[in-house]
Order: sequence, then structure tokens, then C-alpha cells
Amino acid sequence: MTMLESRCTQSLKCLEFTHNTNLPPQYFSNFLGHFKNLTKLNVCASMVDDCSFIIIGENCSKLVELNAASTWLTNNGLKGMSVDDVIIPGLPTIYRLPNLVLIDVSDTRVTPEGLSLFLVCHPNLVKLEHRENFHSFRLAKIQNSCNSTYALRYLSSIDVYLSPDDYEYALDHCPRLEGVTLTCAGLTNENLYKLMTVKSLTQLHLGNKNSQSFNFFEGVAPVLAEVGVTLKKLVLEDFTEVDVDFIGEKCPMLEHLALSGILTYAPMGNNYKPHFFTKLTSLELWNKIGQNHELAVSDNVLIQLLFRAPLTYLLLQRVGSLTDDLFSMILGMNPLLTLRNVVIDYCHNVSGKIFWMLLEHPNNLSVMRSWHNKGTTETDKNAIKSVIKEENLLLYWEWYPYNEYEELLDAGQIRLESDEEEYE
Repeated sequence: MTMLESRCTQSLKCLEFTHNTNLPPQYFSNFLGHFKNLTKLNVCASMVDDCSFIIIGENCSKLVELNAASTWLTNNGLKGMSVDDVIIPGLPTIYRLPNLVLIDVSDTRVTPEGLSLFLVCHPNLVKLEHRENFHSFRLAKIQNSCNSTYALRYLSSIDVYLSPDDYEYALDHCPRLEGVTLTCAGLTNENLYKLMTVKSLTQLHLGNKNSQSFNFFEGVAPVLAEVGVTLKKLVLEDFTEVDVDFIGEKCPMLEHLALSGILTYAPMGNNYKPHFFTKLTSLELWNKIGQNHELAVSDNVLIQLLFRAPLTYLLLQRVGSLTDDLFSMILGMNPLLTLRNVVIDYCHNVSGKIFWMLLEHPNNLSVMRSWHNKGTTETDKNAIKSVIKEENLLLYWEWYPYNEYEELLDAGQIRLESDEEEYE
């Protein structure tokens, strides 16, 4: 590090110093300020604190991209990268890091208040990565910046209540928006209709994690009917009902589909549509413990999703309708030759046979995981492991046995003994 500091201070433009928990925070404050020509800095998950980020703001004026995720950054450090502490009346305010376009402050102690100041000082930001960056416009809204527009491409609100006014203001002032994540409380079906005006939308994540604010048919479906043609990624979680056929019809370019905690799917017949999901490369189906898993994902739903999809990634969790025979039938329709990564989790109606079928097909498998499936035994695990070794396959095979205690623990239906003692 001393050699780097002594020889590269003028020439170094890109520095990645990630996941370092050995050096103390004060080391970074002395070290990072020497590299004044940096354009890209990545200190993700390292012990970098506010003092170091203030030093970065004072010295690294050419910085274009900064990854500060999972560091000790707070609003104070974000302010130090935005503006000088001393503002002289009559003179224009000098903003720090004027060339910054991308910044990741996820999993830090930064709050919406800090994001608001940072965005006002850096209106050219394309990426402000934070789970609550939908709230980054509070200060701009107070300043009545009605005519200002921002270059942000992705907006998200996960847990913090989002008022309809703040939501609409953000959409109105981000004309280049490409991705939206909304799982917070505060919005209704009618509020979702504002998404119809976002014509460049390619990623959409909607969920009722905190409350049943909106539903599929009255809120999500009208939005998909308008903007679904441009969507490449769709994530829906915690809805009482979802219509897979409707998604397939309205989202022809969909590449990534994830459905989590869906209680029921709209009734489907045996008339499978071969023109649905023909671009789908990633499919995730997550069900929760206690659901009627056969009702949630029926045979027909699973067949329609996999009928023509050129999948590279497949994750199925608690899909009770999945059996060896059903999967064999699906492989007869679609051999999944492009499949690279598959995870079967808590699917108790399958056996080790399903993994042997995957091994026997001429696909591109590099990762195969069997997690907590009752029908997949340790004998299956060892046999597959032996074949991988004997055939010298470039395949990562992972197997975990079923454990009822762990399943109940994951579902929050029981507590660890240490938690119970603390509670008492």
C-alpha cells in the first residue's frame, strides 16, 4: 500500500479496495486523499467511515463512479462529498465531486434526508443506489424545483412510507427512468397508473410486503397492458392472485420473471400458448411455508412458464406440483438446453431422479443445487457427486438435507432458544 501511494498517486484512475476489514478507518482517510486523478473508486464492504469520505470529497474531484455500499457512511459523510461546510455569502456555492454519475450507498446508515441533499448537489446522477431513493427529492420539492429534471434511471422504496405526492413528483422529474421498485405502503391501485407514463420502463418490481395496498387485476394489470411491451424484468411479491397468461401476453420481451408469495394463480386450461415467455432466461418461483403449494403453482402454470422459455437460471421453492413425471414431460416439450444454474428448494414431491434427468440432458449446467427436498436423499447426493468426479464435470453440486426445525425457524414460527431466553 505504501508503494502504491508513493508511485501511483498521479497516474492511478481506477482503484478497487473491497471487503477489507483489517485496516482501521483512519488508515483510509490518510490513504485515499492522495489519488486526485481517480475516476472510479470501489470500497464496498471496507471499513471506510465519514472522515474518509469527506477526504474523498475534498480531493477526488474527477471521480465519476463511487461504490460505497456496506461501509460506515452516514449522512454526515454524504454531506462532506456534496458541499463545503463553510459557505461564504455572496459567492457561488461550490459543490464537490461535480463529475459524479454513479454512486452506490446501499446498506449504509444513509437516510432519505442525506440522499435529498446529495441529489440536489449532483443533479446529473444516473445511479443513486439505495433502497429508499424514491425519497431523494424531498429537498428539491421544498425548493420548488418544478422545472428541474434528473437523470436517475432506477427508483426504489422498500420499507419507508411513500406518499402519492412524493411518488408522482419523482416520476414526473425523471424522464429517463428505466426501473421502479415499490414494496412500501402508501400507494393504491389508482396511484400505480402513473407508471403508464414511464415509456422507457424495462424493470418493474411491485409488492405488498408491508400492506395490501394494491392488487394484480385492478392495479398491476392495467400498468402491464400499457408498458409491458418494454419490460425485460418483472418481480411480483405477496399478491393474492396473479394471471400468468396475462403477463405472457402483455410482456413479450420479458427475460426475468420472479413471483414470490402468490396465494393463487388465475385459472388456466390446457391450451398452452407457445408464443408466451419465448425470451425468458431467468425464472424464480418462491412460495411461503403454510401456503397451499399445489394451488399456488399448478401443473398448468408450471408448464406454461417452462413451455418455450430458453432458461439459463431456474429457481423453484415450495412448488408442490413439481414431480419427477411432470418435469420429465416438460423436458420433452422444452429440453432446456441453455440451462446453466438450477435451484430446487423445499420441493418435497421430487426425488433424486429430477437431478439425474438434468445431468443426462446436453445442457450447459454449471451449478445444480438441491436444498431441503425430502425426496432427495444422501445416497442421491453421493452418487451424483461420484459421477461428477469420475466424469470430470465442470459442475458445482450442492445438497442440503431436509430439516423441519430449520424450516419452521426460517418461517418465524419458532424461535432460537437464545432468543427465547432473552425474551423471558
